[in-house]
Amino acid sequence: MNGQRGRAVSGAFVFLLLGVFAVFATLLVLLGARAYQTTVARSEQHAAAQVLENFVANAVRADDAAGAVSVETVDGMDVLHIVYDFDGELYDKWVYCWDGRLRELFTSHENGFDAEAGEPICAAQDMKLSRSGSLITAELTDTDGYSHRSQIALRCAG
Repeated sequence: MNGQRGRAVSGAFVFLLLGVFAVFATLLVLLGARAYQTTVARSEQHAAAQVLENFVANAVRADDAAGAVSVETVDGMDVLHIVYDFDGELYDKWVYCWDGRLRELFTSHENGFDAEAGEPICAAQDMKLSRSGSLITAELTDTDGYSHRSQIALRCAG
């Protein structure tokens, strides 16, 4: 009888040990999943911030020409306005934040500015622009309320 009792205790111990192992394995998977979700969320937030900052900076850098880039206030919002001259015809590019999105509008100069017509680029709460000489400062607020500030120097100020 002692031998059977020892086997029963030994079997119970093995099952208990397997149960503890299963519980810890499950906890490890849950903790790993939570860490992964946090990492992905931070990565997406960082990527969105980079899109906000780089889009405005690249719009200025790509189209920097004497007198072509200006910072304006239209309908109460800060707007980056870039004027193009294609074979004597004028076109406007407007970069602005409206209705929870950073937007871009490219249109004929005759059409003027229409906030609703712009193409959404990415989510953003607000964009504040200022210009001091040849330096444009853009302060963009993402959907989480974080502010991202970048300064862009115009090469062809005027």
